[in-house]
Amino acid sequence: MPTPLRRSPCLGFGPFEVDASAGELRKSGVRVRLAGQPFQILLVLLAHPGEVVTREQLCEEIWPDGTFVDFEHSLSAAVNKLRRGLSDSAENPRYIETVPARGYRFIGFVQEQGIPQAATPVPVEIPQTAIKSASKKAWLATGAAIGGIFVAALFIWMALQRPVRRELRVQQLTTNSVDNPIYHAVISPHGNYLAYGDAAGIHLKVIGTGESHLLPKPPALSADDVWFPVAWFPDGTRILAAGQAQVTSAWSIPIVGGAACRLRGNAMPYSISPDGSLIAFTAGNNLISPHNRPSLMSSEVWVMGPRGENGRRIIGRESGTYFGSVQWSPDGKRIAYRKLSLATPAFAEYTLETRDLAGEAPSVVVSSRQSHFLTGVTLDVGFTDNFCWTRNGRIIYAVHEPAPNHRDRNLWAIDVDSRTGKADGRPRRLTSLAGFQMDSLSLTADGSRLMFESGSDQSNVYVGRILPGGNLESPRRLTFDQRYNSPYAWIPDSKAVIFRSDRTGRFSIYKQALDEQEAELIPTGSDSIAVARMSPGGRWLLYTTFANVNYPDQSELTRVMRVPIGGGAPELLFDTEATDVGISCGIPAGTACLISQTDPKKRQVRLQTFDPATGKRRPIFEVAALPERSVNWTISPDGSHIAMTGVDPQGRVEIRSLTGRIERAIEMKGWPHPLFVEWAADGRAVNVEHFGLISSPSGPIGVTLLRVNLDGKVQPLWDTKAGRHVWGISSPDGRYLAIRAPAVERNAWMIENF
Repeated sequence: MPTPLRRSPCLGFGPFEVDASAGELRKSGVRVRLAGQPFQILLVLLAHPGEVVTREQLCEEIWPDGTFVDFEHSLSAAVNKLRRGLSDSAENPRYIETVPARGYRFIGFVQEQGIPQAATPVPVEIPQTAIKSASKKAWLATGAAIGGIFVAALFIWMALQRPVRRELRVQQLTTNSVDNPIYHAVISPHGNYLAYGDAAGIHLKVIGTGESHLLPKPPALSADDVWFPVAWFPDGTRILAAGQAQVTSAWSIPIVGGAACRLRGNAMPYSISPDGSLIAFTAGNNLISPHNRPSLMSSEVWVMGPRGENGRRIIGRESGTYFGSVQWSPDGKRIAYRKLSLATPAFAEYTLETRDLAGEAPSVVVSSRQSHFLTGVTLDVGFTDNFCWTRNGRIIYAVHEPAPNHRDRNLWAIDVDSRTGKADGRPRRLTSLAGFQMDSLSLTADGSRLMFESGSDQSNVYVGRILPGGNLESPRRLTFDQRYNSPYAWIPDSKAVIFRSDRTGRFSIYKQALDEQEAELIPTGSDSIAVARMSPGGRWLLYTTFANVNYPDQSELTRVMRVPIGGGAPELLFDTEATDVGISCGIPAGTACLISQTDPKKRQVRLQTFDPATGKRRPIFEVAALPERSVNWTISPDGSHIAMTGVDPQGRVEIRSLTGRIERAIEMKGWPHPLFVEWAADGRAVNVEHFGLISSPSGPIGVTLLRVNLDGKVQPLWDTKAGRHVWGISSPDGRYLAIRAPAVERNAWMIENF
């Protein structure tokens, strides 16, 4: 007879506990109604954590021979019930993952909650007459119960024989403020040091004690130049770093004594091979994003020796293709990298590929077609810029969660054959943490500790009073939620700001008075808003949405809509086949409204006038965008002129008539190639955005809002080093400026037991 159990063995995952002996599933101590086949399926999957259990194996376990049932339908129904009990989903699984054409896999972190212990038998006297009178049915029931307990105990025993994942351990390593986000951080091979960059330079921190000190900055780099670590040499005595001045350069820094050594110019370094003999870096032309934002992705991949010697190109010279995040395979014979192919100015194909150093055809590990106009994504959100290739053959990377949690990123992994570089299986989730924007990953040599960067990313609406002479009084914050809030217009009396926000998980339009603490939603339905403007005279709010609400990047049409500012139902004005669309209108009634539509193949931007009452359109002129730049424009308050950027080769702001004739080209000395442009209310100046990029006067990571008179006089109004993309919308009466103010807090974290 089996030894009786004094207490039930339990396994835990997340808030759940499974007591196999009692046949119970509990969530945070409260019993969840789950019995029969769904519970048995859970036991089988828990006995094989992280492994694929085929549908055939489940059918054999749950429905033994002699049971007549529609296996496929019954199994699917049971799994669906199990998922409902776990509040899980097939589309975004946290526990039960479907492996197409095979079966299911438990992907949660399993933890032992209790250990079965033998109980002391208690002798009980049973009258022989009772034993003799027991029916055969009672014996059968007893046998079935004992058999059930034995099967459950067997499952638990099998689970306990396998390594049980310990609970995730997450630790914050840096505590930089919003005004001083870290640039980049990497953990040392042995996991005892953290190197990270910020406005002060490169810090070396002892993880165990928190003690840190600055590493000396080379005299060749100025105080304003960016300086950050990218990797550790395998012996842990030196750091590979990048310096950004006029060009990006690669440096080797000893952590104890000695000066930093410049390895190569025009090089963005990424990683060192496991034996320390080669450094992988990118070079060539830097990618300029469709928002005129240079990135660290370049057109070529190179390798060189540890002292910068013997550089040779491995990949490159493909038109419209850029590379970044180059990492080495565990055996050092292959590299993996991110590849971006510009499909259109609005869309790009991102792939993670591997290849050897001899030039064989690459293997695609994962791929994604991304849009700059995805629902819930704004200009400040980038894509994962790093990944890890572990010594046990996994590539670990971070993935955005679906809306409304689109700000969060969690870790996923995919097995990769180091010999062939090909994926072995499907990606699987490693973490299900809330509130983390995981990015910029680095790993210790033994793979036990993974460092990632995370922080808060938002934009706020600030309002400042415009002083005589065009100066700006210190702006005050209007919106206080931690979301993306971007101003686009004012109501005609200049008492309230119209802005776009994703506070509900999708972008909607709101109105907030200057003397109010809360915003008022302007009903526009379930569409996610791209751009919003006020019609001439202020009767309607005009805005654009995508025809495919759930998947904007698959939209073939953009809708131009209107809604009465005083209240009423949204109305469709017209559709356009372009997906990169802008609109702008004059202020007084009767002035022009314009729409721009970009042809991604020809790089042509077509401008038309349109009537906000009837939707009738009329072409006026076309312009050609500069290579790999976007055209930004706005119509003057009186509706007579257009200010435009992204067209002039010298980076000037063009002032054009409504027929397209260039009447003035404003040169901003020291501030070339501005991005967003908006007119001042008096029509005698424009407010433009200028990035802090490499040698920019606004600094290497900041952004500056400028007032530029039509004669070229530049007047800085507001700046920040806490994020990207700022613009200013003048109130119709010229008294106020509504500012989009980005705010990015970024720190380093460490995770174990993943």
